[in-house]
Amino acid sequence: KEEVGLEGCHLDEVPLFFHLPVLSYQIDRWSKDYPMSEALIKLWTSFAREGKPGKIFGIEWEPIPKNAKEHPESIRYMRLDTDAAMIQEPFTSSIEFLKSLDLDNQAMSH
Repeated sequence: KEEVGLEGCHLDEVPLFFHLPVLSYQIDRWSKDYPMSEALIKLWTSFAREGKPGKIFGIEWEPIPKNAKEHPESIRYMRLDTDAAMIQEPFTSSIEFLKSLDLDNQAMSH
C-alpha cells in the first residue's frame, strides 16, 4: 500500500474525519496521516463539547479578537499542519490594496 502525504487541497480533510470506502486512500493507525486525523477529530470534538477547538499538537487555537472588524490585521489563523502555529491573517494586505484601488467607484463612473 502506497503512503500518500496529504498537503492542503480543498476537501483533503474529509478522509481524515470519515472512513469513506469509495476513496482509494484510507487512513489507518499506521498511516503517516493518522496523527493529523486524530488531532483534527479532537479539535472538532472539543469545539462541539466546549465551544472552542482547543489545542492541536500543543498549540492553542486563539479566538478571533472582538475588535477584528475594526482591526482586520489582528486576525490570526491556525495553520493546520504537524508544525501547527497561529499565523497572521494572510489576506489583509491584499484586501487593503484592492480597496485602495477604489474599483467599485471607478466601474460606476464609466
